[in-house]
Amino acid sequence: MKIAILGAGALGRVYGVRLAKHADVTFVVKKEHDEEPFQIEKVDSGDSHSLDEPKRALAVPDDADVVLVCVRAEQLDDDLLAHLRVPMVLLTPLMPSDWARLETAIGDKLIAGMPSTVAYTADTGAVRYWLPRAATTLVESSRRHETLLENLEKALDASGIETRREEGVQQTNAATTITFLPITMAIAAAGGVNELLADDALVDLGLKAAEESTAIAETIGTAAPWAPMLVKFLGPNVLKMGIAIAEKSAPEAVHYVDQHYGKKLRVQSKVMGQKLADLANAKKLPHDAIDALNERLA
Repeated sequence: MKIAILGAGALGRVYGVRLAKHADVTFVVKKEHDEEPFQIEKVDSGDSHSLDEPKRALAVPDDADVVLVCVRAEQLDDDLLAHLRVPMVLLTPLMPSDWARLETAIGDKLIAGMPSTVAYTADTGAVRYWLPRAATTLVESSRRHETLLENLEKALDASGIETRREEGVQQTNAATTITFLPITMAIAAAGGVNELLADDALVDLGLKAAEESTAIAETIGTAAPWAPMLVKFLGPNVLKMGIAIAEKSAPEAVHYVDQHYGKKLRVQSKVMGQKLADLANAKKLPHDAIDALNERLA
């Protein structure tokens, strides 16, 4: 297959580097970068893969079969969408309003995906990532693109990224994102994990907002099982105990959450938090705690 990876960040590199052994992969970037190799390292096993000469392009190649989107919705270029001629599988979470905008732009070429990997770029320049055995990359079923998506699934499976096609992937992804969003918003508002744990009022606000967001998510679809369960049983003491255990047993995971949500995605948290409040308002559901959390973020 000829696969275009939109974005050469951590997520794009994990999928692209692993796929490159089984497909013709091109990384679509906004501007030319240094011609450094891409290296990815699996945290739990230490397995390392590299791509010494990754193919880069400023636009989706004309002969591409499919585009895997590994950038956020607001980073998608409208000009690219207007000229897109092949299906686009989104591997990043979207709020319903963002999905509607993209669907209007490219119609049934838009295909929902839900990644199974978590990744970040380490100080060394290598991408460090987790690929849990129990997790599966999901891709929305589509009769029109059935053969293409079957070939994509085979390529991903061959690369070691277990993939499954099923119905309702966008609803599952959106519901999961919405359910857990207030927790990541609270981390962003605090500026990090330890800063959040030191602010009892913000912890309480984040948990109350999560209760509101769970009710909103239920009107969208069925979230991944872990998300509502975590919100249901999560309390200040459980949260603090969980972080304390994680700092000892999985310090790199805590570092990832701290850097990713506490600092890197602060702007995204603001944008998504406001869209969450707008969605609650449209559905006439309570969102007082979400509004208060948005104020803290602002």
